[in-house]
Amino acid sequence: MLRAAGGDPLKSRRNRSEMKKLIAAALIVCTTIAVVAVTIIRHVNNKQDAAWCHDHGYANYATKDGFCVGAGGKLFKIGGAPSPRLVRGRPQTANSRVPVPETRLD
Repeated sequence: MLRAAGGDPLKSRRNRSEMKKLIAAALIVCTTIAVVAVTIIRHVNNKQDAAWCHDHGYANYATKDGFCVGAGGKLFKIGGAPSPRLVRGRPQTANSRVPVPETRLD
């Protein structure tokens, strides 16, 4: 058995006990930080997916597995095929009031 400087075996046991508590507390803190970071990242990713769905003319809703919910409950893959509601490359949403210049090919 290892002894503390002075040869007192009780101090050695106390130090081990304190070290175990310190290591347990550090593991709890690290785990908490990791869980919070993962939660924040998932939330931000979901917000970005919902924004993509909204920008492409779907309802402002995205599922956890990467789909937009369209009219009638149809699912569309995020970042997949273009929306059937796109006209001349721009989404037809309530807030698309910016005029798009048209190119005439006459």
